[in-house]
Order: sequence, then structure tokens, then C-alpha cells
Amino acid sequence: FRIANNREMLLNETQVKEFLYDVWRRPFNKVAKKYQLSQYLIETVNNAVEQFKLDIKLIPYEDYEQLIDLDCIKLLVSTGHFSFQNQKIDLLGIRSDFMDIVIDAINLPNRLGKKRIFVNLLQQYNLQKNEVLIIGDSPSSELKAGKLIGIKTIQIIREGVIRSDI
Repeated sequence: FRIANNREMLLNETQVKEFLYDVWRRPFNKVAKKYQLSQYLIETVNNAVEQFKLDIKLIPYEDYEQLIDLDCIKLLVSTGHFSFQNQKIDLLGIRSDFMDIVIDAINLPNRLGKKRIFVNLLQQYNLQKNEVLIIGDSPSSELKAGKLIGIKTIQIIREGVIRSDI
């Protein structure tokens, strides 16, 4: 397995494993930046992912039932390719569990980012910061955005997630 970046450098076996881990756990735009992938490769991957049709059974994490049983407004904000994220939500069968779902689409122009999305949702639903709790696993994404705008956050730790103090 050989991977080349913009500098024509090949990744060694350890770097390839790290790359594959990153592709699975992180938004592709961040992976592309980290590994300095060419614009051509980025566009090729974006086009392929948008045309990709998932044909698998997905089940929510074990703790999903406890989260969904909370008596509150539930809003889902997810980052990734627009159609891929929507397919996952539908395959998980969770769309109806949320009042609103916003995809922070990494492959579409005029991306807002999670901080702006959270601010917009506060305004749209007339919520105060102290009435909201952001639950997520990514310290560099939803947890960071929540902290920046003054919303309490809780990090969910699952396999492959690194605990953070953010």
C-alpha cells in the first residue's frame, strides 16, 4: 500500500496505518490537510464519496438509548460529506429522534463550521447557552466549538477516542 502526498513522499507502513485511522475517525478535509493531499485527489475522493451508496446495517452505539431518553430538545450536528452523513443517519434509523439535523458538510461551499452552526441553532430555537449541553467525542470539533461560545460540553469516550480536558 503506497500513498503519495503533494511532495511526492511515500508514507511508510506506520504512516499508512495512521492515515487509514485518520480517514475513519476524522473529517476528510482535515486528513487531506494533514497529509497534504493534492487538490485532484481531494476532488476525486469527494466525488466518489458523494456517489457512494451504503448498503449495510448500522446500529447506534450502546449508550444511544440513554441519550435519546433524555427529556429535552435534541439537535444533531454532524460533520462529513453531506450525502454520506445523511445515509448513515437514515441507516441508523435515528432521524426522527431529533428536532433538527444539521450537516457540517465538508464537501459543499460556504461551510459554516460547528461554532457558527451552534450559534445559529441557539438563535433559531431561542435557547440560552446555559440551557444547552453539547455531547460529542471530538475535542477539536464540537467540544472546542462549544467551549468557545460558552456552552457546557461532555465528551463521550469510545474505542479510538482520546480523552481530552477541553
